[in-house]
Amino acid sequence: MKRYFGIQVALLCLVAIICGVNSSHVSAKMSNRTVHKKYMTTLLKLNKQLTKNGYINAQGPIYFCYIDFDHDGIDECMVNGWSMAKDWNGGTDTALYACVNGKVKCIVKVFNSWQRGTEYYYNTKKSVITMYSGTFTDGREIVYKYKKGKKKKIATLDKSTMDGFFINGKKVSESKFEKKRNKLVGNIYEMSYKFKKVTKKNLKKAI
Repeated sequence: MKRYFGIQVALLCLVAIICGVNSSHVSAKMSNRTVHKKYMTTLLKLNKQLTKNGYINAQGPIYFCYIDFDHDGIDECMVNGWSMAKDWNGGTDTALYACVNGKVKCIVKVFNSWQRGTEYYYNTKKSVITMYSGTFTDGREIVYKYKKGKKKKIATLDKSTMDGFFINGKKVSESKFEKKRNKLVGNIYEMSYKFKKVTKKNLKKAI
């Protein structure tokens, strides 16, 4: 009888563990659905504002994609567009949004030059985001450590054919620059996630 009771207890514990795991998984999905709706609502407002000011019609729509940078089960939202800034002058804006305490917050934003366009690099193992702006020869990389809606700037890396290499404003040799850069960002990859246009249809999908 004691043995039978022990087996029952063990089975109940196992069921509780399984249910707990499944519940956590469902909760993460529900949370993502909620934050996706918040992202789209925010971006549609931005889209409406830019359209009203004539930027969308002149330079095209803004785009977005979801990516979980810090592997906490909740997505962040990357935004890319030619016309996100009111002071548009031929470049692109790229930004990372997160849902922090129930509110959508712009974590980091970079304005990129006309010649270079937009480039995001990332290392999800280190939760590092590298945002590049500049031309093909000269540019600036701002390296951030990202975790749960907060960013911490690790370094600013500047490269110039005329002036040389700089780490946080201090001039260094090219070899030291590359060594430091590799240590900070590790194996980086150009982001290949598929961006989608911000539309009301995508908001309906999130609801």
